[in-house]
Amino acid sequence: PMQRARLRYVVTGDGSVVRARLAGDIDRSVSAALDELRATLRGQAHVVVDVHDVTFAGVALVTFLVELRRDVARCGGRLTLAALPRQVARAWARLGLRRAFPVEMEEADGAREPHGECGWGVTSLEQLV
Repeated sequence: PMQRARLRYVVTGDGSVVRARLAGDIDRSVSAALDELRATLRGQAHVVVDVHDVTFAGVALVTFLVELRRDVARCGGRLTLAALPRQVARAWARLGLRRAFPVEMEEADGAREPHGECGWGVTSLEQLV
């Protein structure tokens, strides 16, 4: 069987904004790594999560984002998503998630498509709660 790309992340910052760039597959099997990343980002006022190199994202990513948003809000800050593939950004907007999770930039037409038809593993709002 084909092996899936495991979650990888890099955290950078300039003092006012911390950027976490995620890559690989994000599913329940990487929950411990997401908890570690969340602990690394705790206490930051403005966090940007870049998902350009994410190849699959399930409910684990949404859970991570909800919890991280709560952490950042406690510091009076905000969480922003960056580099959402166009198809995902449209779904994000249709689900009404842009207000809670603003998108910094979207990929242009013709950019990388998410993995499969439902590559992000979310097909309805009920799966998010």
